[in-house]
Amino acid sequence: EEQRTNLLTYSEQFDNGAWTKARATITANAISAPDGTTTADKLVEDTTASNSHYVMEVPSVTSGTVYTSSCFVKAAERDFVQLVNTDYSGIGVAVFDLSDQTFDKTAQFSGAGIDAIGGGWFRVWATGQASSTTTTLQIRVVNSKTLSLPGYTGDGTSGIYLWGAQLEAGSFPTSYIKTEASQVTRSADNLSITGTNFSDFYNQSEGTFVVDAGVADTATRNANLFTVSDGTSNNRTRLYVSVASSVVTSYVVSAGVAQMGGNTGISSTTSSRSAIALAPDDGAQVSDGGTVFTDASVTMPVSMTQIDIGETVGGVQYLNGHIKRLTYYPRRLTNAQLQALTTE
Repeated sequence: EEQRTNLLTYSEQFDNGAWTKARATITANAISAPDGTTTADKLVEDTTASNSHYVMEVPSVTSGTVYTSSCFVKAAERDFVQLVNTDYSGIGVAVFDLSDQTFDKTAQFSGAGIDAIGGGWFRVWATGQASSTTTTLQIRVVNSKTLSLPGYTGDGTSGIYLWGAQLEAGSFPTSYIKTEASQVTRSADNLSITGTNFSDFYNQSEGTFVVDAGVADTATRNANLFTVSDGTSNNRTRLYVSVASSVVTSYVVSAGVAQMGGNTGISSTTSSRSAIALAPDDGAQVSDGGTVFTDASVTMPVSMTQIDIGETVGGVQYLNGHIKRLTYYPRRLTNAQLQALTTE
């Protein structure tokens, strides 16, 4: 993952004064949270007639920047929850049905989703562009799958469970970042194999990589699966999911000269297998058991010293996803073997 900051404070403590309660109360530490601790709170509606019931924070944001709001939620007496962001060229509303895992949203949100976590917990999220320097993030308990505001008459006892709220700059949610009295920044993941840990297994003359991975988002940039290099951009081999497409691209550079440049289609950005095999004048690439792209004039990069996983040289173009398996063979496998190894 790339670096992200949770702009909300007290992300697990909705009873804290940082969270304003509107026609609702919070029961702290009501049940077990997704991380196994008894830190999930319950948002309970009051009996106010024909109105909304929610908690909210008002963090500072940058106008024109895209943000993603998210929260872990679990049904109690209510099955419905809304995420509401003001100052998104209007009020953005996303509503989630926890019973059938469906959602709806207004046009102010460019994206939204609901992800099952297990144990009845779901992470709900919504993405939109701020149009001011502050935004009000509201997490609302509702009694139906509605986008309408202000709300309904509560019964004073019904509610939903909440845990792990997050607001981050970006077009998709990343892993949860816990906060207390101040905002917290999670550093980018940097996974590299260098020195003898690399040279002991890597064959400079030929080889094959097979990677089984999924990426969260490619809307605005390439998502790198791995890069083998000499520490510079002059000699490297890389595979990445191309921006705004379901294509895996190979890119080989030898002494500053670009090689390969194959594109192989994948059925899903969230789960695919791709392989690249190299030997002098004998390169190949394939994804998900499809047609093999070949290059009979490829020149092997020289003096490779490291592999960067989930990023490229210099710590950029992060995968922002998951790698299930990365396998290396110190020889150039056959095209038939490549197809077999990338078939589910």
